[in-house]
Amino acid sequence: QIVKFDPNGKLMAVFGQPGKGDGQFGDATSVTVDGKNDRVYVADVRNTRIEVFDTNGKYIANWPVEEWRTQTGWYFQDLVVDPQAGRLYASSVATDEVLVFDLTGKKIASLKPAPPDKLVGCSSIALGKGKIYVLNTFGNSVSQIGLDAKP
Repeated sequence: QIVKFDPNGKLMAVFGQPGKGDGQFGDATSVTVDGKNDRVYVADVRNTRIEVFDTNGKYIANWPVEEWRTQTGWYFQDLVVDPQAGRLYASSVATDEVLVFDLTGKKIASLKPAPPDKLVGCSSIALGKGKIYVLNTFGNSVSQIGLDAKP
């Protein structure tokens, strides 16, 4: 489930339940919020999709993530949204890349760092100052990928 609180800790909404249907989660591993567009994105890894809700918990859509289908053993995937650029970034441990979606769910690119750097167990991601930072879970390091050129 996803639980929403106000800044004072008051419970505002609870949404999602176990399952494979719309608004249900097989394994929700990450949540990112786009306040500009009133959207909440949830990485539902075992169901190999990103689910989209409004900020009150109303189900809107889901986007299939084919790269998560080959996942074995490590099911942590992360999401981060950049509403100004109109992009959502998703880690993919199985394929060691960062997937780039537009905010309608269309996959538009995949990112990897410049050689000789490489992703090894690409899991947690963060956005800052024109770069995406990627935790290499199996490499005990963090990689940087420049976002200068738009995908």
